[in-house]
Amino acid sequence: MGSQGDPHHLDTQLLLQGVFDSAQLGICVTDHNYKYVKVNQAYCDIYGYSQEELLGQPFTIVVPPSQRTKLQQLHDDFLAEKVNEIAQHWKVLHRNGRTIDIYATAGRLSMPDGKKYKITTASDVTELKQLQRDMEFQQATLIQQSKLAELGSMIGAIAHQWQQPVNAIAIMTQSLVTLQKMGELNQASLENHEEQVMKQIRFMTQTMNDFRDFYSPSRNLEVFSVHDAVTIVRDLLKGQLIRTSTSIEIHGDATLFCLGYPSEFKQVVLNIINNSLDALDENQRLDGLINIDISSHDAERIEIRIRDNAGGIPDDLMPEKVFEPFFTTKPGKGTGIGLSLARTIIEKKFQGRIQVANIGDGVEFSLELPRYRGQEAL
Repeated sequence: MGSQGDPHHLDTQLLLQGVFDSAQLGICVTDHNYKYVKVNQAYCDIYGYSQEELLGQPFTIVVPPSQRTKLQQLHDDFLAEKVNEIAQHWKVLHRNGRTIDIYATAGRLSMPDGKKYKITTASDVTELKQLQRDMEFQQATLIQQSKLAELGSMIGAIAHQWQQPVNAIAIMTQSLVTLQKMGELNQASLENHEEQVMKQIRFMTQTMNDFRDFYSPSRNLEVFSVHDAVTIVRDLLKGQLIRTSTSIEIHGDATLFCLGYPSEFKQVVLNIINNSLDALDENQRLDGLINIDISSHDAERIEIRIRDNAGGIPDDLMPEKVFEPFFTTKPGKGTGIGLSLARTIIEKKFQGRIQVANIGDGVEFSLELPRYRGQEAL
């Protein structure tokens, strides 16, 4: 070991000090009393303090009050080698009082005299975190915009579903007037009409509840039946299916469950079905058929295949162009964000996969979702 007067030792010290001072990464050294013993300029710049203001102060000066006790304990445990800290994001306080985001790493420094110090590096990632939050907000906004884009067809579907019960109530009301004129109105006929009217009203109420549930975003992960979710979408479209002479047939395993966001999954299914209905209408098919098959080929995955007989998609658009944002084959009608968001939902929110291919006289969308096995024990 060289002495303090050794030129090589002095050169090494100067080199290390130069690296410490010139590093663009914030670096601080704290002792067992939580106090700063060394900070570089980059660290000071992140927090808005001068070196003189930080040296000798506890590091908790930059920690939100609610986190100070926790981080002091973590500091103790780290120096005692009870825990190892992983690189992670933290929210800390700038000198001016605002909260900033940093990405920090930690290391131990043991001296020959037995003293231990914690070396922390910090990078200001406030702008990156804000960009991430903005992107998440934009994605959520696009999802809601996509739902609104489907709103017109859904309102039309509800109007068609309500048409029959409204007509039935009108007929029953008229029959009451007729019975009264004929002198045949009695308690039994009143009770029978009341029961029939309430049955129709319950149907209409359930339709509205289903509609409301569909447009309420899923805020938490839920275990849901894939078969039930697909069936709900089909039931919401019953009136529209009758009007367009289209059938939706659902086949497969009704005991397959997924852990995810059911509202968003139903939105994906609705978007695919609406695209098929538009194509069937454009091609004037009077025997429209949409087959939905739900299966699981192994213990980990669920596969949902949605296939129509609407003529398929032009080959030059397959398979990637149909998923591009704002691309639409329905100028003036479609927003072009439906299938793009469908891919985002399946891949990002479900860690699944979505594919499309022309098969026979139509197109088939294949959705692959992770299978939830815990439901089998319930």
